[in-house]
Amino acid sequence: MKKITALIMMALLVTIGGVYASWLYATGGAVELTEKGIGINMVGAQADNETTIGYFDFSDNLIFDIDDPADDGILHKAVLVPGATSSIKITFTPNQAAGDAAIEDLGIAMKLTVSIHNANEYNGNQILSIAEGKDVVYSPVLTYEDINGGVNEKVASGANEIGKYYKEGNNFVWEITAEEALSMLVLNEGEDLFLDTMAEHAAFTEAVSNIHIDFTVEHYVGE
Repeated sequence: MKKITALIMMALLVTIGGVYASWLYATGGAVELTEKGIGINMVGAQADNETTIGYFDFSDNLIFDIDDPADDGILHKAVLVPGATSSIKITFTPNQAAGDAAIEDLGIAMKLTVSIHNANEYNGNQILSIAEGKDVVYSPVLTYEDINGGVNEKVASGANEIGKYYKEGNNFVWEITAEEALSMLVLNEGEDLFLDTMAEHAAFTEAVSNIHIDFTVEHYVGE
């Protein structure tokens, strides 16, 4: 089964057209349907992604699919699955002119806020929503104890943390796997979603066409 594709672009909000999805229906063969993807915007809280202490950069486009997996043994059941890209990386580069030795050594804590816009409904359920407790998540943080112990990577340990955080040269990278990012979203309010006919497939495609999601990253300085 092929896919309805949602695309995370790292700096620009883009609604993707011309993506083909072929779910198998009883029409004499597979029928290719032109789909509209969901644009997901990955941005810094500052318009230019720059602060006095440094700046953010984003890399590694991340693909999500709303798919009918062939290996689940259930025909026409739509689920969220990771695409080909394994992770997204949020890179913080300290501004050495700021003269903050702690930030140059350890980086900063980061916060990621999820918001969904034009969250249309299909058959009375919201198509995409945010998983409970995942509207705001945080990076792990390095400490001097880690650095002095020869450790330059921390992995999430608390319920509100996600991903791993590590030093790479003068930069600090918060890496979130596709599966971890996917865990922040819920399809069809957690209920099973079946698109049993081409008409249902087309109606669902139209319903998702205007949805977009913002992942907003900023320096976390505590509440």
